[in-house]
Amino acid sequence: MEDTPAGPPPVSREEAWNACISAGASFLKSLGDALAAAPPENKADFLSRMLPVEHDEKTGRSYVKLPMPEPAVLNAALGALTSLVERLARP
Repeated sequence: MEDTPAGPPPVSREEAWNACISAGASFLKSLGDALAAAPPENKADFLSRMLPVEHDEKTGRSYVKLPMPEPAVLNAALGALTSLVERLARP
């Protein structure tokens, strides 16, 4: 009999959604904390630098332009996305 790595235990739908909501809440809290630390007279300027809104001249639509994270953070996010896609592809 061949030993195969078991991998991480399966995650329930509830656990996955809880983790997603928790990450979103953490992001919003961090953004709020950073905004609260900005000087009162510069809050609008601070927010526009944190989440710069750009205008697409071709489509006329506005969008938030987010800077790319450090390579290690980006690699971790891509690894998590790869793991999600692999799990979705399983029968």
